[in-house]
Order: sequence, then C-alpha cells, then structure tokens
Amino acid sequence: MKVAAGAVYFSLPGLQVASAVASKLRKAPLAWFADQIALSETFSQVDQLHTTRFSSRFMDWEFEDGTAIWTGKGPRKYENPRYVAKKQSYPDWRTL
Repeated sequence: MKVAAGAVYFSLPGLQVASAVASKLRKAPLAWFADQIALSETFSQVDQLHTTRFSSRFMDWEFEDGTAIWTGKGPRKYENPRYVAKKQSYPDWRTL
C-alpha cells in the first residue's frame, strides 16, 4: 500500500473534511498508520472539484532532487545512502 497522506492543507470550507478525518481517528484503534488511513479514506470520498492534490514534486519516498519533502519510512530512513547523507548534513537540533 502506498499512501502519502502526510501533508494536508485546509481552507475554511474544508472544516467539514477535517471533522470527518477527526471522526475516523476517534473510531480507529491506536495503531501505526491510523492517521494515514483516516486521511486517505476521507479524501477518497471528497468531490474532486474541491481538492488539490500535491504532486510527487512536493513529497516523495524515492528521495528525488527538487522534492520539497522526503518521507523516509521503516528501514529506508536508516539504510538508504541518499537519505542518510542528507539527514547527516543537517546539524543536530539537540546540540544547538
């Protein structure tokens, strides 16, 4: 399953959608990925005329150049050389 529901932007009319996501989260078991499932299921029911989907140029898990957000999941965030090198290039905020 590939669900990239890690970035959501709501305008004021989107509060109904946010409420629907919140309702699904309240009913979901406290488990890994529950937020992603709630977002994906809710947005699959929203009229496409009222949504703007972010492209893979905004967020991806392939660590492509020019992407705004890389999302490293599971062992890839420790084993992918490109992801690890980029992560190590940033200062450790805990030591600032």
